[in-house]
Amino acid sequence: MHDLTQGSIPRHIVRMSIPMAIGMLFQTLYYLADLYFVGRLGDAAIAGVSAAGNIQCIVMAFATLFAHWRPELLIGAFAADPEVVAVAVQYLRTISWNFIASGIVFTCSGMFQAMGNTVPSVVSSGVRVVVFVLPAVYISRLPGFQLHWIWYVSVVSTTTHALFAVWLLKREAGRRRDLGLGGEPAVAVAR
Repeated sequence: MHDLTQGSIPRHIVRMSIPMAIGMLFQTLYYLADLYFVGRLGDAAIAGVSAAGNIQCIVMAFATLFAHWRPELLIGAFAADPEVVAVAVQYLRTISWNFIASGIVFTCSGMFQAMGNTVPSVVSSGVRVVVFVLPAVYISRLPGFQLHWIWYVSVVSTTTHALFAVWLLKREAGRRRDLGLGGEPAVAVAR
């Protein structure tokens, strides 16, 4: 465990972003494996994966509401110090906005899988990393830097990721329709 109160903040941010990049690599490998195996099972299996993504969106929305309504219940199991709880409550209320955006990203990823193209998921994830890391490194060097600024950058980057993924999904669906492949195969099967 590194003492994050000592040393260069940008270096700490970069060091902490490495696991995120590794996680994205494994998530991409998961998408590819999932696409390969689920795609071989037929349209109903693909529709099931897509429906599960929608359920995940709903769960994320409820988690966000709970994190705003009673965050101290979640934090109380891990900390008793009032100062720690106060920071953790602020963190959870801020960062929980990412839950909704993440649910949207997961749903879009499922739709890309159903369409047989996971490249847009990888591209939109890369955009999220850039939109987070560059501003985080920059603002961490500003005088008077406050930790909660990073939390806001995280919300902006995750929301950007979700909006970009939705835009890419609409573009991919339009291309599929233009080619006569159908734009939403999983949704059509689920109806």
